[in-house]
Amino acid sequence: LEFRRVLFRSDYENRSAINKRIWLIQSKLTKLNEIIPTLQKQVEEAKIKLDDDAFSKAKATNTIDSYTQYLKNFPTGLSVEKANKAIEDIKKAQKIKELEDAKKNATPEEKKQIDAEIDRILGVSSGTTGTVATRLFLYGGVALVGIYFLYKVFKGNSQTA
Repeated sequence: LEFRRVLFRSDYENRSAINKRIWLIQSKLTKLNEIIPTLQKQVEEAKIKLDDDAFSKAKATNTIDSYTQYLKNFPTGLSVEKANKAIEDIKKAQKIKELEDAKKNATPEEKKQIDAEIDRILGVSSGTTGTVATRLFLYGGVALVGIYFLYKVFKGNSQTA
């Protein structure tokens, strides 16, 4: 009989200890479940900040390489469309600058072809590119670098004309 009491008491104490452990684990899980959404929100905010900072850096540098690096690091980032558009605009500006440079030594017929190509790049439907102001107006959607290149090109052309 005494052996059974000891066994029963021992079994009770073991079960009690296990129940206490289960309660501790459950309370810790409850606390973790309360903390997890906050941590997830902080992680999301950190990702957004990293994305914004990376795009701001690319924008400040404003080169094809900087935007390409942004796209490589953040392929599903918040500013992927803006980065792709900036790359496209920079390439357009570079092409226009090359065409304007080629125009300096071109024949009148070649100049017309170059102007037509510039119009095509800028999306102008008319056969002539018009004045500097018209070009800048039509090119308004292009990145700041593009406008800068055009300003330099047109400034040089207006002095020689």
